[in-house]
Amino acid sequence: MNLKLPPLKYVIPFLLITMISCKKNDDLVLDYVGTWETNISIPTTTGFTSKKYSLVLTKHNFTETFFSNVYQIVPSFIGILATIEGNLSIKGNKINFTAKKISFSNINADTGTGSEPYKTYTEKDQDFTSVSNELSRPTYGFPNEFEIRDNQLILKVDYNKDNEFSDNEIVIYSRK
Repeated sequence: MNLKLPPLKYVIPFLLITMISCKKNDDLVLDYVGTWETNISIPTTTGFTSKKYSLVLTKHNFTETFFSNVYQIVPSFIGILATIEGNLSIKGNKINFTAKKISFSNINADTGTGSEPYKTYTEKDQDFTSVSNELSRPTYGFPNEFEIRDNQLILKVDYNKDNEFSDNEIVIYSRK
């Protein structure tokens, strides 16, 4: 049986087109990438405090920053700014945050900005896990669900790990 191959001038363009169309596209638009903000009411011993959360997501990392405007730490400071940095992974509508670094700063009453961090913990520090657990957003190290809709990031966090999402386990962020 004698097979006749097509001319090379037809094979090469076909192979190039096939390779390009089958190549993994790392430049796809990632809807979750960006800066997101929300305000969350947190119960305290004297009622509730509102914490502003900023969540910056890149393809593989996150930075979450939040503060409380209730506590008088020292004169001219109005609260504590916490920043959590780490890795994130996404598969379908599941998003997994893994904290690598947690830092704390004072918030200046005049400028509303944070000072240089006065305390930083990394995953190598002995107290890292307890500090992470004490934060009001124990979302690190297990999967959460998310959805992007109308410039909003809807993040579902199973705080009590009962495999259900109640109303207080859904946080809605707006794109900044």
